[in-house]
Amino acid sequence: MIELQVVSIAAPVSRLARGTTMTGSVHSVFTRSVNLLAGNALITLTDGSSGNQPNGICCRFEGMPLPMLFQQGDLFHLGHEALLFPDKNMVACLTQATVWEPDCPMLNRLTVETGARRLVRWLEDHSDFLTSYPHLRWLWDRLYSFSPLPIQGDPWIFHFADSIENMIHAVENAAWADALTSAKNLLGLGIGLTPSGDDFLLGFFTAGQTLGPWDVMDHLVSQIADSAPQRSPLVSATFLHALSQRQISERFGSLLAALNCPDPELLDTAAISMLHYGSSSGMDIMFGLLFGIQTFIGSNFHQQSKEILWKLAQS
Repeated sequence: MIELQVVSIAAPVSRLARGTTMTGSVHSVFTRSVNLLAGNALITLTDGSSGNQPNGICCRFEGMPLPMLFQQGDLFHLGHEALLFPDKNMVACLTQATVWEPDCPMLNRLTVETGARRLVRWLEDHSDFLTSYPHLRWLWDRLYSFSPLPIQGDPWIFHFADSIENMIHAVENAAWADALTSAKNLLGLGIGLTPSGDDFLLGFFTAGQTLGPWDVMDHLVSQIADSAPQRSPLVSATFLHALSQRQISERFGSLLAALNCPDPELLDTAAISMLHYGSSSGMDIMFGLLFGIQTFIGSNFHQQSKEILWKLAQS
């Protein structure tokens, strides 16, 4: 019997593992992660390189490529604090794993504007990375009334920017039904396991849950999460569901904590970590967070950041 060494497990998954045994199969296999599906529950095994996930189990695979260990359709059983792959003669004992709580840190309204401006300056210093993300560069120009760059690439970029602009306008006017409609229009926009529209929503409404009206935000995020399985890839829908429970990834949580902290080096470290999170997911989430802070804090942050943003748009 091959025994996998488990380093940490997200608290929601730990609770599942202590219950009645559930059976499922491997949904998808990647270089650093494996997605397991049982009913509507998606559990992600990772090598820990991207930090803890709200639905994750971090393991040490001792350099073994995951596609050599797992194949799509492999059976698994989870329960009684163990994860068993019977066809692989492989087991992961979960009793000694560190239980990680994915609770979303609260943004401090008194300090978050300063932290957000530092993050904008960090983006200015790293603006060369934006050349890989034309949808964000174009969106940045458009929302700040700069001369928009011509839309390049897939038509979804225009729909992406237009939906975000409509959503922000609706939030600023407390037109919550319109905000929900525009948010749903973003679901599934883009490419990959977590499309850009979904990642932007994740960042935007993380800010909203702290800085906006709590009851309204919780209702909106819950409605978005309920719609995600019909519009978005399963991985992305899982993250949005986690947000409806106020749960996020470790990397994103570190960025939020850094925004509350006066130490600029802590923010630099967290921002660089997010930059290398997925293909463009980290950047999509960060931009969503910035626009969320701007929208829910009000015009003060917008006006004080505009000069910095103008420099960024011209770089």
